[in-house]
Amino acid sequence: MIIWIASYPKSGNTWVRSLISSYLYNEKGIFNFKLLRKIDQFPSRQYFDFFLKDFSDLKKISKYWIAAQERINLHNEGPTFLKTHSALCTLENNAFTNKFNTRAAIYVVRDPRNVITSFAHHYSMTPKESYEYISSKNHWITHGVENEVDMNGISSILGTWSEHYKSWKNLNFAPLLISGK
Repeated sequence: MIIWIASYPKSGNTWVRSLISSYLYNEKGIFNFKLLRKIDQFPSRQYFDFFLKDFSDLKKISKYWIAAQERINLHNEGPTFLKTHSALCTLENNAFTNKFNTRAAIYVVRDPRNVITSFAHHYSMTPKESYEYISSKNHWITHGVENEVDMNGISSILGTWSEHYKSWKNLNFAPLLISGK
């Protein structure tokens, strides 16, 4: 079953993945950037190719969130760690995940003031633009391309920083660890 490593972008998800991948996938516990590849991102195209050929409509993709996770769990015996920036949400009555596919979640939370500065630096925004971005409800991200369809990726619904945090904080069907950075 899936163990989610979830966070709002620029909150420390890669840091947590580097710790987990070093402990689980390297006998000596030594970090190597290649180990990050052992923890895939969801949603990503590789998990939806079985269901779709057109990845431009997030509403259509949401129909297959659960089915894609069922396939992941079917093909993996033990726990599967997956990174996500998606809010724990529902779109068109399609839940992002459920108790049958989720073993647990680690939510990486970072002070939103630090998210603003990191976001501004990473995406070449002013701090004001960054603040407005993380305060806006109508945002999604596609492997770093905001509010655009990138044919190499699949969008994740973000919402505001606060809504994102609360969506995972209120996870009630699996154990949750909230980790601060």
